[in-house]
Amino acid sequence: MKHGTRTRHRDSKQTYCQEPGDTKIAGKTEGKADVACIWSLLSQTIIRVHPSLHQDMILYSTDRKRKIERNNDAFVNNCDGVASKSRQTFRESEKATNTHLQKGAQIWEDQINASRGAISFLKSGWQMPAFDDLHFPLIMKEIPSGNNFLKDAFGSKSKIKKMSINTPNKGLVCHQAVTGSMDKEYTH
Repeated sequence: MKHGTRTRHRDSKQTYCQEPGDTKIAGKTEGKADVACIWSLLSQTIIRVHPSLHQDMILYSTDRKRKIERNNDAFVNNCDGVASKSRQTFRESEKATNTHLQKGAQIWEDQINASRGAISFLKSGWQMPAFDDLHFPLIMKEIPSGNNFLKDAFGSKSKIKKMSINTPNKGLVCHQAVTGSMDKEYTH
């Protein structure tokens, strides 16, 4: 069976298929050898383009001579994104970071949409350590202020689940809470 590629722009005229002698597969998508290769090509392109459209986070050394620039990490069809913005007050920083995080996530969603893919908003979530500047000494807020929304290819907005900083987030690196605590790792 020959397969074409369909994007939001058009259907491809070129086709691909398994070659004679290839192991017979049970389904059209799951278990096919070419799906991983095609997704790898798409995701690598998206990962390379995203930093040119959105700068997620920069961590400077104390002397500001060196820096680490951090953007999205992706593996198969999962992605972890980061964002940070510094302002005059903790409250302003929290708001700016939240806006920046949402903008970066929307750019990622738009790139996935351009490849005819889609993000599962029901599986998506966000966390953010933020300080409550009404107390001294400063304490971290359990739940950050604000909400995040993403738009799909049709412009419909979905609210993204907000998670406590103490809730382990099963990301690409490890199953750990934003605070660094791994206490609740196995109760999640």
